[in-house]
Amino acid sequence: MKKARSKPMQVDSTTQMPATPVISGRILVIDADPATAATTERAVAGSALVIVAAPNMRQAVERPDFTQFDLVFAVAQDLADLEDIASKLREMRSAARLVVLCTRDDFQLAVHAMRAGAIDCLTIPLCETDLRIRLFDALNHAQRDRQQQQRFDQLKRICKRMNTTRIDVTNQVDSLCNDLVHAYQELTDQISHVTAVTEFAAVIRQELDVEELLRTTLEYLLRKLGPTNAAIFLPSAGDDFTLGAYINYDCTQDTSNFLLEHLADVITPLLLEETELLEFIDNVSLKDWMGEDADFLVDSHLLTFSCQHDGECLAIFTLWRDIKTPFAPDLVNMLRSLSAVFTRQLAHVIHVHHRHLPDDDYPPFSDSDDEGGLAA
Repeated sequence: MKKARSKPMQVDSTTQMPATPVISGRILVIDADPATAATTERAVAGSALVIVAAPNMRQAVERPDFTQFDLVFAVAQDLADLEDIASKLREMRSAARLVVLCTRDDFQLAVHAMRAGAIDCLTIPLCETDLRIRLFDALNHAQRDRQQQQRFDQLKRICKRMNTTRIDVTNQVDSLCNDLVHAYQELTDQISHVTAVTEFAAVIRQELDVEELLRTTLEYLLRKLGPTNAAIFLPSAGDDFTLGAYINYDCTQDTSNFLLEHLADVITPLLLEETELLEFIDNVSLKDWMGEDADFLVDSHLLTFSCQHDGECLAIFTLWRDIKTPFAPDLVNMLRSLSAVFTRQLAHVIHVHHRHLPDDDYPPFSDSDDEGGLAA
């Protein structure tokens, strides 16, 4: 701002100064002429306002406290001066409001000043009384804007916290819903298992012949599990087992005969003392268990268990099918429940056909055994 003014600074001090309002703040006066800052100080005398002077806009923005002023009172001789002041305030993101002092009565300059963001536009010569009133009005306006901005910022922070809380609550609700879905699924599975155990027990309780018991069991499992290969091996002599019943799903007749005989020789010795249902869903684990004989069941999902009663293996149950159509996990769990029911009924049937044995060896089948089968 090195341009000369069109007229010197003139001050009209004939009017009595109004009472000092209760207001505080900081005003930055930007003008090469120190008389402007001096006039401003006299105009606000007796107030809590702090007046700071800077000779030009460049030195003003270099001040470390530039963004802390409430009001910038700057002289603009032309549009270039005005654009420089307004652009610097925007660039520095200053919250200060702008009051422009024009060196001449220029309507176009005043209009551009208001468009540039100025809240007031004064013209030389200055009246200290008028200057005082206009500066206090501008400060009040600036402070109201700052308070509104502070409230706006506070509302933004509150909204942000509320949004974070909303997200947390939503996540908790989602988690709760997932837990409820899982709980419902578990309850449904348990009810399904109880229903299956009760139904299976009712179906096989009437069977008192071993062959009919095996046939009824396989038919029931076929309905529950879908198409599958299955074989039940019964003890014959010593530790040897023979085929008692089977379902051939996807093997040829010649292949199935050879495979069933082979399984009777290979699998049954591995299960004589096994008390849990075994599941194999890959060739590696199956080979670790069966050795080289696992090649006969390559790419199969295998389920097998032994029917243990009072330390004796009454039968060995084996089911398998292509790994591309595996047994569902809920069906595997159901089979675990049904295995105990089948074992108990098989023991009861054997007891019926060996009445000469003591009752303690084969106690009669009762409703309480259903619960034991479910817990197995």
